[in-house]
Amino acid sequence: MKKVKIFLIAAGLVLTSNLALGQCPSGTVHLESQSDISQFLLDYPNCEDLNGSLFFMSDSVTDVSGLSNIKTVVGVLGFHQTACEVVSFPNLTDVDRIYFHQNHDLDSVDLSQVDGTVDRIYFHQNSTLKKVEICALDSVSQYVYFHEDFLLNDLCLDQLTTINEYLYITSCTALTNLNTFSNLVSVGESLYITNNSSLTDCRGLCPLLDIDGVAGEISIFNNPSECSSLSEVTSACSTATTNDLSLDGDFVVFPNPTTGPIEVRGLEYENISVFDVSGKLVKYESSKNANFDISELELGVYWIKLNTKKGQVAVRVLKF
Repeated sequence: MKKVKIFLIAAGLVLTSNLALGQCPSGTVHLESQSDISQFLLDYPNCEDLNGSLFFMSDSVTDVSGLSNIKTVVGVLGFHQTACEVVSFPNLTDVDRIYFHQNHDLDSVDLSQVDGTVDRIYFHQNSTLKKVEICALDSVSQYVYFHEDFLLNDLCLDQLTTINEYLYITSCTALTNLNTFSNLVSVGESLYITNNSSLTDCRGLCPLLDIDGVAGEISIFNNPSECSSLSEVTSACSTATTNDLSLDGDFVVFPNPTTGPIEVRGLEYENISVFDVSGKLVKYESSKNANFDISELELGVYWIKLNTKKGQVAVRVLKF
């Protein structure tokens, strides 16, 4: 009897220790109903780091908010034909692949804490999807794919700089602009922007196109005017805008793109301000020196505003 008690106490200590450490199951996890999710939470209440894929696989899955502890998925985070309206993993920072297919009740996806690199981003035929937030992600080692996500109109990939294979956005009927790609400077293979019936502003691709950042084929067609061809997009990629400023002659800000040093020629200015793509002031100088430097700033796109006696001029500059 004494041995049995000792064994039970030891087993209890092991179980308590596993729960405290946030034990997760090994390998791929398939959850096909709310009952499956409830059982998972009972079995692994403190699970944070999954050493395998996590799939939600049927319209019996409607709510995944109980899994908000998850921080790591070493594999695929996949949603296939679920009935979820909102998917949010507020603590997830590390995942290999993101997969959403035919989730016809899905309204929004929040993976805004995922950073670093993922292998793939795949969204296909999520017919009511409006919003996707993967805002902190730096790079994608394979591809980014959005196809027939009809109502998608709010896409956040603001920090993305590199896609090693291709970027594919087609038949997203509510998407109006590509501003979220304004920090993208490298696509290793191809770029496809096609059949997006509301897409009228493709200037978010200007930094990428300005430096010939697409290594392979560029296909831009069957979008509305201003985005219906590569030539239309490149013509819209003006490097300067003016505000109530009449210039007597040409001026130039170069080199652009730049690694940091910038020179202004042909324009006398009183001071200079630098803004990031969100509109935040990141640097200011009152010097009238024609030489300027942004070496300390992160890679990406900036607007440089020059204040003159006649008004202001703003120039878009890419730091790489």
